[in-house]
Amino acid sequence: MEKEIRQIRILTVILAVLLCAVAAVMISLFPQYSASEETGETKRFVYLAPLAEEDYWVDIARGIKAADKDMGSDTLLMRFNEENGEFEMSIEDAINAEVDGIIMKSTEDIPDILEKLAEDQIPVIFYDNDYPDVKRTAYVGIDNYQAGIKAMEALINLMEGKGKILITTRNIEAVSQSKRIEGCQDAAEQFPEIEIAVLDHQTNELLYKEKLLNTLKSDPSINAILCLDGVSADITGDILKDNRSEDKVTVAAFDLTDKTKQYLEEGIYSLVIMQDTYQIGYEAVKQLHAYWSGDYTDKEAEDTHCVFLDVICVMREDLEKYVREDDEELEWNVY
Repeated sequence: MEKEIRQIRILTVILAVLLCAVAAVMISLFPQYSASEETGETKRFVYLAPLAEEDYWVDIARGIKAADKDMGSDTLLMRFNEENGEFEMSIEDAINAEVDGIIMKSTEDIPDILEKLAEDQIPVIFYDNDYPDVKRTAYVGIDNYQAGIKAMEALINLMEGKGKILITTRNIEAVSQSKRIEGCQDAAEQFPEIEIAVLDHQTNELLYKEKLLNTLKSDPSINAILCLDGVSADITGDILKDNRSEDKVTVAAFDLTDKTKQYLEEGIYSLVIMQDTYQIGYEAVKQLHAYWSGDYTDKEAEDTHCVFLDVICVMREDLEKYVREDDEELEWNVY
């Protein structure tokens, strides 16, 4: 009788161990969901992007949707026209819809609305560039000062430490541009045989073309160009080709767009500085979940919170590593 009891106990222990093992395997097979899913509540976010064709905004959206899938949230992808006051209206609509968070291109021009978002406890994630003095929860993106340093050092290395670099910018007073210029200047100070000049074009393509050609003609000592903004980055290659000047200067630019990728492939550009826009979207959603999980309890720290991503230097030979092929169709709402 005692022998049978011992056998039953042994079988019971073995069965319990097997059940635990099966449970562990089953848990590993299912994705990890956010706390909101565990309570049956889906967090609703809004991503606000300018109505433009640039891959920059689309790649951010792809990162957002990947994060939604992993974390159990639902983010509405919204595009707006920057020139018709639609940006402000889209934010107000998000407030009225009582969303749980907004991912938006950074701005300091609408302090009243940002104050309203803070009062309503709607977290706001900035991307593109940062304004830490306004009411936002976090900034996700590159450190523009460090990006300027990295771009300048990489370009100077190609120039073997000597020559004159023309820095092109849409506006020397724009926050992202001024920080990049500051980084460029600080990096250049370490090289006594390097000179720099700055060309400001105010986002006017015709003005930029005229000023660039006049500058190159009047100062033949310029043997490199560093494009800090999207406009100059996308058209400098064509300007140089049209004027048969592509072999006279070494060119570096910011942001891996279709045009800068083409110039890299053609050898007109030597390097492109980029940020992982897909990762911006993913990290933005992650920060919103962190807010709602209670990780943002220090309000003073909240006002200066930044999530800096890696600054990537892309050369022609490793270009394919950074070209993302993704045919997934995104569902956009246009304001």
